[in-house]
Amino acid sequence: MGNYVSPKILGATIIGFALVAGAYVTSNFGQPHEPVKTATATQVVEPAPERIQLAITDTDQNGVEDWRDAFVDNEAVVIKSAPHASYTPPTTVTGQTTINFMEDIITARMHASPITPSDDDIIARNVAALDRVAEIKLYDTTDISIMEEWSEEDVVNYANTVAATVIRNDVNGLDSEMQILYDITRRGQSERISELEAIRGAYQGFRDETLLIPVPKELAKAHLDLINTYQALYEDLDAMIASIDDPLLGLVHIKRYDDDALGLVMAVHNLYDALLPYASLFTAEDPALLFAAFTQEFPLNNQ
Repeated sequence: MGNYVSPKILGATIIGFALVAGAYVTSNFGQPHEPVKTATATQVVEPAPERIQLAITDTDQNGVEDWRDAFVDNEAVVIKSAPHASYTPPTTVTGQTTINFMEDIITARMHASPITPSDDDIIARNVAALDRVAEIKLYDTTDISIMEEWSEEDVVNYANTVAATVIRNDVNGLDSEMQILYDITRRGQSERISELEAIRGAYQGFRDETLLIPVPKELAKAHLDLINTYQALYEDLDAMIASIDDPLLGLVHIKRYDDDALGLVMAVHNLYDALLPYASLFTAEDPALLFAAFTQEFPLNNQ
């Protein structure tokens, strides 16, 4: 058969192709023909800002363009040192103790050795220094006028004068010193400082006026004890007032305040005992009866 193609097969193929082509033409017949559009990308480009050219001028002929001179400070830079301030060491006990303590600690750390004081030793040394701060001035026989010779009337006059000094300088109607100090430091009632000042003034009056009273020699010891307890309590009150700015000083004196107050009671009682041999010389109107308030008996009253 070779390359021979059957006429029937060829005819069927031609007829089939004609039918497909006719169907396509029929389906698209009468439709408007639109050209194929090709998509293109569109980008809006802003115009570049206009550039301003700087004038290249050097008016002062210093080698730097004028526009650069605007950023250059031609003034010489002078660094002024801070005014010299001299160091003023603290005058309060709190400030001095703090500095001394820190110096001792730093020195011990820098020179550590077997003989370097321990922290406990440093604390003990600073506490001892505080005790010395609380030492008060003590009056002795050179500060008072002692009567080498005296009479019984001198004894009565002396006792009544000492008692009258207390009555004259006393302040009544105030709370105790410790209550006032508590209100000042813990409740912020700083206006009560004036009350502490009034009590301090009372002890100052007790002390100063009693120092001027001539005392029979036999009573000199009791007289000095009384004056020194006045002095101790005056110092305590002074430190309490100062504790607002110097708390450590106030604390030291507060610790000894109870002992000083007890010392005053004992001093008055001792003076009372020294006057007992002269009890018959006193009457109920004598100011010296004040001393009897420190005992359970009232033998100075001979009525």
